Amino acid sequence: MSPETAAPPRWILVTRPDRPGLLDELAWRYRGAPWVEVLADRRRGERRQRQGPCEADLRLGDRRGTPGDKTRTPTYRLTRQGEGFDVYEATGLAPAHCADCGATVMFEMPRSGEPPARLDLHVVHEGAKTEPQTRARHAVDLLLYASSGRPLMATRSRARTLVDVL
Repeated sequence: MSPETAAPPRWILVTRPDRPGLLDELAWRYRGAPWVEVLADRRRGERRQRQGPCEADLRLGDRRGTPGDKTRTPTYRLTRQGEGFDVYEATGLAPAHCADCGATVMFEMPRSGEPPARLDLHVVHEGAKTEPQTRARHAVDLLLYASSGRPLMATRSRARTLVDVL
């Protein structure tokens, strides 16, 4: 998979500034896992500075000029706070490719507080006869393993075929 087509990471680990060696340790542990990204928290203190009282309540106005979609879920959510690091997990559907028909399918990645060091993914192509044409359904078999080799989870999920609209 080329960098241009690489999917964003499913898990992001953010190490705290007071644990400088932990960044290298976690980066080494997940070195072969492109679905996990390890970052250092480089923030220095609170960004918002206390100001004096203001004449109008700024929360009542629209800050960016266009209203945002209030129903949209965040891209990542905090799933675990470890000793010296936080784990964020992607909330959207994950893509996969069917080797049989070449289709891109989307599936819901099972929730895991611990990012897998190894992830075995297999798209299952199930043909279904419908009138007037043949339509394929897909499932995704997924095995997640910890860095120690211990299995974290095994699951099969239904997948939706991604259809390009012209």
